Amino acid sequence: MITDIFLENFQRHLETHLELHEGVNVIKGTSHKGKSSIARGIEWNVLNQPLGDVYGTWLKKEGTPYSVSIQTSEEKFVTRERSSSFNGYTTENDSFEALRGDVPQEVKDILQLSEINIQSQENNHFLISDKPSDVAKKLNEVAGLEIIHKSLSKADSILRDARKGAKLLDEQIEREKEGLKKYDFLNKIEPFILRIETALKEKDLTNNKQRILKNILSNIGDAREKLENYQDFLTVKKSYKDLITKIQKSKETTIKRGLLETCQYTINELRQKKAEHAVVIEAKPQVKNLKKKLEQYRQISTRINDLKKAISDIAKLKIINSELNSKARDARIEYNTTLKSCKTCPLCHQKILT
Repeated sequence: MITDIFLENFQRHLETHLELHEGVNVIKGTSHKGKSSIARGIEWNVLNQPLGDVYGTWLKKEGTPYSVSIQTSEEKFVTRERSSSFNGYTTENDSFEALRGDVPQEVKDILQLSEINIQSQENNHFLISDKPSDVAKKLNEVAGLEIIHKSLSKADSILRDARKGAKLLDEQIEREKEGLKKYDFLNKIEPFILRIETALKEKDLTNNKQRILKNILSNIGDAREKLENYQDFLTVKKSYKDLITKIQKSKETTIKRGLLETCQYTINELRQKKAEHAVVIEAKPQVKNLKKKLEQYRQISTRINDLKKAISDIAKLKIINSELNSKARDARIEYNTTLKSCKTCPLCHQKILT
């Protein structure tokens, strides 16, 4: 509660001290005697409005320092002053610059007043000309219910964002599902890929066998050359020479026949396997592409799991919002009940005289 007001060099007041009493105080006088200046001084001290050097005294030269001080029932005071060297607030313990339109929190804590407590003659009638939403906002502020309004606003904002996010997630899930349809064939061709990989391994073994056979044929050629070199050094009797030659030729023919049959069998076997694996060799680039698509399929599945988790979190937010709405309704009911049973004005906290 304000108990004293001091105005110094403030418009028509060179040095004025007003003592206020508990209850309603009326200031009366003729026109242009400074009644409105008192209201402006209180507004300037409490709200730091208007800005600029506009409230200097009319009775002294321009640039004279001026101030308005307010003392409370707790015997604390706040002085709003302006001079060439200082523009701001002074309390018992501190000084605060007032370069902008903000009021220091320390001053607010001492005065316990705001714009809802100030009504000048230029303003519209209090609450009567306000919109219903503005009236409700001011009543909530007086009753300390603005925290519920802020909480509900924040919850509504979170819910709107969550719904928007859920809609985007649903659309993204649908797009991902449509994208996954072109990979439905991957599960069917996976066994075929395994068979192709097995066939490729068998192809490598066949190539190794071909290299071994080539080495054997090369060795046969070398042996043939050595035998031809040693023919000139063979000395036998003329009667046995033809026989030995026939025997050697027979042995060579037998060996060559066996080798040729073995080679022919191996070549036929290789030709058959080559025909069987021709498709495998042509499909090798496609196998790589299929592996790449399988990896993409696994990544998309992981993203779908993340989207399902986000949808679950949104459902939890909806439950929390419902609980907040229920608590807000209970608080409004309790406020209305308390207001009916209380005999104190919720705006100025003064007892109502009957």
